[in-house]
Amino acid sequence: MKHFQSLGIPTAIATGSAQSSYQKKVSKYGHLFDWMSHVVCSDDPEVKNGKPFPDIYLVAAARFKTPPKTSSNVSAESRHSAKVEDVIIQPTCQ
Repeated sequence: MKHFQSLGIPTAIATGSAQSSYQKKVSKYGHLFDWMSHVVCSDDPEVKNGKPFPDIYLVAAARFKTPPKTSSNVSAESRHSAKVEDVIIQPTCQ
């Protein structure tokens, strides 16, 4: 994440999880998510259609100061629909 930031590449999370579920999932890894500009969860009022529709990615991209041509995360079909690239970082199970 530091590398992306040093290159001026904006980062965000677009997750299919509801806000409460997302908070539980990241509670152990909070410091890793401090690098993100913002997070858009599936229950965000601006997300009208869930995955596989591209809405969540389009909302996340629109929230950057300068909307990027790329975005982040999960469903290949919805990423393709939104015409975004992604980087998926998954913690290893312990």
